[in-house]
Amino acid sequence: MAEKESRKIKIAFTGDLSFSGYFRGKEREDILTPEVKKFLDDSRWTVINLESPVTDSGDTEKERLAHKCDEAAVDFILDIFAAPVVSLANNHMMDFGEKGLADTMKSLDRAGIQRLGAGRNIDEAARPVILESDGFRVGILAFQYKKTGTAGKNSAGPLHDSQKSIIRKTIKNLKKTADRVVVVYHGGEEFLHTPMPYNRKQLQKYISWGADAVVAHHPHTVQGYEFYRGKYIFYSLGNFIFDTDYQRVQKDSEDGMLLKLVFDPDSEKVEFQNLPIRINRDNQTVAAREKDPYFRDINHMDYESFWAEEAVRKKSVLADSNSIEKVEKKKLSRSQKIKKKLAESIKDPGEAKRKLTKKLYLKKGRKKAAGKKN
Repeated sequence: MAEKESRKIKIAFTGDLSFSGYFRGKEREDILTPEVKKFLDDSRWTVINLESPVTDSGDTEKERLAHKCDEAAVDFILDIFAAPVVSLANNHMMDFGEKGLADTMKSLDRAGIQRLGAGRNIDEAARPVILESDGFRVGILAFQYKKTGTAGKNSAGPLHDSQKSIIRKTIKNLKKTADRVVVVYHGGEEFLHTPMPYNRKQLQKYISWGADAVVAHHPHTVQGYEFYRGKYIFYSLGNFIFDTDYQRVQKDSEDGMLLKLVFDPDSEKVEFQNLPIRINRDNQTVAAREKDPYFRDINHMDYESFWAEEAVRKKSVLADSNSIEKVEKKKLSRSQKIKKKLAESIKDPGEAKRKLTKKLYLKKGRKKAAGKKN
């Protein structure tokens, strides 16, 4: 039995990490409490979502919420994690343009840290990482939702979820060379406690394409998971080391989840272990906590009612978020708004469809919740 257990491969996954905001300059070893450190140390590798570029550049086109880290963030990752793997596929990686991404990749490469999810072109951005232990190989592919600075044939950026043919082909090829395939996805509705139906359909699709597990983050809150076609989908791990005013106005954004996938070379089944964590906003440390009420199998709950309630709450979430670092926007007339939307749909039909789908589902959820109350 002991020999069988020793053959199992454990890979940990974290939510968002960024030494910006309240964590800026706090890259110290005691930031993680012993229980958190112990959970992570009991893994062969740790896959981390680095939520901001490592750069000294001040050149950004963003009017607000532009995040970046100092070089000390890379030193922290190298010192704390025995074998870190860093995903660059997220919506803040291009906050300081191609230079910010280039600086980040250079820093990670210099430190000998494996990276994935973004690159100087689409080939590099779509290149998976393969983790191997005693001949057992786990392939990991990372991509994200934000249509800003997407990698192309001759342009740098993260891999985007609209690049479906590339993603599907990469998963298919990984199935030929790796024993298991994990998709790391950055996307979902911010600050909600359960995935919307369109998010579920999207992540279920990656299982249908051949992934053996899907691990997601971005909402800054913990969401549930499900066992779909014999494979696990984890919809949001929340925050790991990330704390800003934009997040502080929202419920439970100090909470996160550490995840550990356990692979058995003698079994097709992928098991998991988890540790709920909480950011102490008084001293910027990350500690273990009690069971998270939202980290549950969404097929063993009243999902239909819950997602409808969360669709209602999304309105207040948006209002609270927009109250932080608010930027005055020019008011448009109705005809100007129509022209703007038409121009956007012509420029990027896929993104226009995504926004419309989101809008329709949130509207449907609000109607569903209102109907239940009446």
